[in-house]
Amino acid sequence: MESDVTQPENQSPGEPASLARYKATRERIVMMSRALGWNQDTLNQALVLSGHIPTRTQWQISCSRFLLIVGCALMLAGVASFFAFNWADLHRFAKFGLIETGILGGIVAAWRLGITTLPGKVFLFTSAFLVGTFLVVFGQTYQTGADPYGLFMAWSILILPWVLIGRQSALWMLLAVLVNLTVILYWTEIFRPPLGEFSKIFGPLIWLALCVTDLYLAIVLTLLNGIFLTVWEYLSGKDSKRPWMKVRWLPRVTATGILAVITAASLTIIFGSLEYNRPNPHEAIVLLIFALALASMVFYYQSKAIDLFILAECALSMILLITSAIARFGPLSIDFALFLSLLVIVETSLAAIWLHNISRKQESGQ
Repeated sequence: MESDVTQPENQSPGEPASLARYKATRERIVMMSRALGWNQDTLNQALVLSGHIPTRTQWQISCSRFLLIVGCALMLAGVASFFAFNWADLHRFAKFGLIETGILGGIVAAWRLGITTLPGKVFLFTSAFLVGTFLVVFGQTYQTGADPYGLFMAWSILILPWVLIGRQSALWMLLAVLVNLTVILYWTEIFRPPLGEFSKIFGPLIWLALCVTDLYLAIVLTLLNGIFLTVWEYLSGKDSKRPWMKVRWLPRVTATGILAVITAASLTIIFGSLEYNRPNPHEAIVLLIFALALASMVFYYQSKAIDLFILAECALSMILLITSAIARFGPLSIDFALFLSLLVIVETSLAAIWLHNISRKQESGQ
């Protein structure tokens, strides 16, 4: 039977193999256990020592961090609920005093605990989040009449020192969300507001719908988040001296948002706007931009910085778009529906093979 172990890159053809030069992947450990006749306890111990199965201490640390983050989120929700329930009974100085105390308390706690520790990061994020609560209370108390996009823009500007000094991915994610909300609200309220009373009644739903139905807004959001993702990946490369940027959840969340906008907007063109005999050149340009963005993500995360999570999302997006485009121009018949079913099976199988090959390449260190 042919061995699945790949020869290392830096090993000469005539040089004897050394196990120390191979990465201890789960697949290789399982193969070794079968060849040496290990029992299940020995195999589990080997997986624990190689880091494939977390230890009890690692589970405790992960649970502790999870409960700390959940507790912080519940505290923030409690603060918002407190002001909403007791709004009429609180004096304006009491409202501002409580929020400012929370902001200053979070800053002091982060300074005393250290901004590099997890509790310090949580306190710093809490104080940055309370800045938005302060702006909401200020606007409700004095009825400034400012547009909602101004709230998020002021919030993102005021917490910029937190973001630059804090050196944590959560603050950068908060800043990215605020910038996106600022762009969306400015676009839908000032630049290209939707017409009709229906948009005023279902305001937030209309704003979210315009992110994919307004193709120009979809392009702006794609480019904005694409630039943010590109800069983040560049600054957090292998030679980066910023260990706090090594996290993978932030680029994955950002990539998920980009792919969601690309897929939804493309489906809107395919099913809602695309005509059989009169193609719209603007829509063709939009589809070309989306295709280039999707191809760039596939190229980068396949060859430069392998990320199976993002590649799986790219594969799902391509399956949806290809199948939808074929279904849009196909006949309405049972035979064609059966063909689409088989097509989805083939596409899914090819995507699984593609991701499996990339995974093997990643494990072999090539």
